[in-house]
Amino acid sequence: MLGDGVTNVPDGLLSGFEALETVSLGKGITTIADNTFKGCTSLKSIELSEGLTSIGNHAFNGCTSLAAVHLEKATALKTIGRSAFEGCTALTEIEIPDAVTEIGGNAFKGCSNLIKVDISPNSKLTTIGSGAFVNSEVPYFYIPSGVTVGQQAFFFSAEPTNKKVTYDLSGWDTKNLNTSVFEKWCFSQFWGGTNYREITRTFYLPDDTVVPYLPVGTSSIYTAVNPKDTADRTRNAVYAVTNGGTFAKNMDFTADTLATPIKKNNKFLGWYENKDCVGSPVSTAPTAGKTYYAKWGEKAHSTITLNSVDNKTYDGKQIELKADNCTVTGSTGAITFVYQQKDGDQWTDLDAAPVYVGEYRVKAIHHTRCHRIWKPSKGRLWQK
Repeated sequence: MLGDGVTNVPDGLLSGFEALETVSLGKGITTIADNTFKGCTSLKSIELSEGLTSIGNHAFNGCTSLAAVHLEKATALKTIGRSAFEGCTALTEIEIPDAVTEIGGNAFKGCSNLIKVDISPNSKLTTIGSGAFVNSEVPYFYIPSGVTVGQQAFFFSAEPTNKKVTYDLSGWDTKNLNTSVFEKWCFSQFWGGTNYREITRTFYLPDDTVVPYLPVGTSSIYTAVNPKDTADRTRNAVYAVTNGGTFAKNMDFTADTLATPIKKNNKFLGWYENKDCVGSPVSTAPTAGKTYYAKWGEKAHSTITLNSVDNKTYDGKQIELKADNCTVTGSTGAITFVYQQKDGDQWTDLDAAPVYVGEYRVKAIHHTRCHRIWKPSKGRLWQK
């Protein structure tokens, strides 16, 4: 462990120290310098400090046993340097703290077992560097609005096992678009001397004005919005326009069909192959080369009222409320209950419906497709 009195880890401090297995950084450390743990092939996990602001270039490059990096604890982290985790083949997932503004070039290149990169909608990220996720097997990326995506950031130079990748740009403000946002080859592939087209990339977009800016496809597509670039950038891409919709956390994007977005005060009515959303919604897997549009309808206002419940006489049996103890308007959905017992001036949650004598209260929870409606009960429900 590097203690709390240490503020900086010097350049190359433990580089090549193959016997090192675990590292815990003290709270005072703000910087991990270049090459600090490079080539520590036995390093399995590292605990980062809350005050850490930067991880230097090649800091963990070649740490082939590194399976756990707790970046989420480094809430002040702003910079992940060039090739910082390149070649960390045991790494399976990484959570990028919201304060991070830059993921350096080749930062996670060659992390062949990386399957999850968690970037939140609250992220302050502005740059994903060139080659940052080359040959990544990650099936889903959230890309925050306004991020500059460097050359070959999501490039495939070797054939991947996973040939379906989703990029969520649904939260983009299209005013942030310009010709330098997505650099050349950032969503392309080329290996073995051939421009392969087996990889299908699905892009969830706020509107279809984003499409011309995306350099998608084979390596022959150098840049976007270039009059000299006549390559077909739709051949292996699916575009899904959410029309203001976004996605719930932990949405499953691995299914063959398009994912279901959510939108406040709206009900999702399906994906359509035309911008006006007329006709029938699509019920089959999307086809590469097509653009799909989300259709929305106004969600009916729902209310829930907990009906009056008579005082109960203690008989040693569990007392549970039922759905018919509630009145619901405007929607349908399951109803569940949460019980609390009064303890002095406090209310304590119970794991189940009450059995013993006492003063209790209950909340009825109405589960609709996208939200809950809570209505607390009033007064004393059960007493001796």
